[in-house]
Amino acid sequence: MTTSNLTFEQFIDAHPSQVYHAFTNATALREWMCDIATLAPRPGGRFYAAWNSGYYASGEYTDLTEDREINIQWYGRGEPGGTQVQVSITPQGDGALVRLTHAGLGEGEDWEIIRSNFQHGWQGGLENLASVLETGCDPFGNEIAQSGLDHRSPAALDHLDFGGIRIDSDDGMPAVGESADRHRPHIAEPEYADSRHGLTIRV
Repeated sequence: MTTSNLTFEQFIDAHPSQVYHAFTNATALREWMCDIATLAPRPGGRFYAAWNSGYYASGEYTDLTEDREINIQWYGRGEPGGTQVQVSITPQGDGALVRLTHAGLGEGEDWEIIRSNFQHGWQGGLENLASVLETGCDPFGNEIAQSGLDHRSPAALDHLDFGGIRIDSDDGMPAVGESADRHRPHIAEPEYADSRHGLTIRV
C-alpha cells in the first residue's frame, strides 16, 4: 500500500531537554497536547493520550535518544491502521528546532479526513508547545479545538485491534471526560456512534 508523510517544523525558545521532557512526561504532555496521558518513555514502553472529544491514541515508544529524538508507533481510534510519529530535536542558538513527521498515512477518503485532522492538530499543537515552554501560557484553548474540525463521515470502530495492540475501555484508565475539562489543540475525530456505550461523539 502506498503511504505518505506529513512533516512540521517549529522553533522553540527552550532547551532541547525541555522539549524532550514535553513528549516523554505525562504531566508535561497534558500541558500542551491532550487531556489524559500515560507514558512509559523507553523502547517498547506504553504511549497513551486521550482527549475530551473522545479521540485517543494508544501505542508504544519504539526508539528514544535523550534530548534528541523520539519515535512512537501510533494507533488512533477509528483510524484504518497504525502510523508512526518521529520527533527530532536540534539545538539552534539558545533554543531548539523541532521537526515532527507523522508517517505511514494511507490513501482514500478515510485517510484524507485523518490527514486533514493531523495537519491541523500537529500544527496547532506545536505552536501551543512553543507558547507553553516559552511563556508558560496555553493561549489557544477552544479556538483550535473547535475551529473547522467538524468532519461528518463515519469511522469504522467495529474492531479496535491494531497490529496486536488491543484498545479497550476497561483497562483501568480514567474515562474520557474525568479529567479537568480543558481543550487542547488536538487531532479531532469524525462524529461516530459507539454502540457499546450508547455514546455519540461529535467534534
